Amino acid sequence: MKGYLLDTSICVFLFREYQTVTQRLNEIGYNRCFIIDVVLAELRYGAFKSDFVEDNLKLIDDFVKKVRVLPFADSIDVYAKEKVRLKNSG
Repeated sequence: MKGYLLDTSICVFLFREYQTVTQRLNEIGYNRCFIIDVVLAELRYGAFKSDFVEDNLKLIDDFVKKVRVLPFADSIDVYAKEKVRLKNSG
């Protein structure tokens, strides 16, 4: 499986419409992006504690339709391999 495993911060940057993040995700395609279920839980937690609960939940739900949500256990090897790749490319 080749793609990009997004963390909570990247998702928040996307939701806040940071141009560099939005542009990059549009270039690579949402169909190549993944999040883990823990990230989804963190995003929903943030929505529930925000002043705009319904708007933020809809934003998250729309986003989740575009990416694939992986169970945490299934993403451990993806994460570990990416860390090695980044360390070796630096």
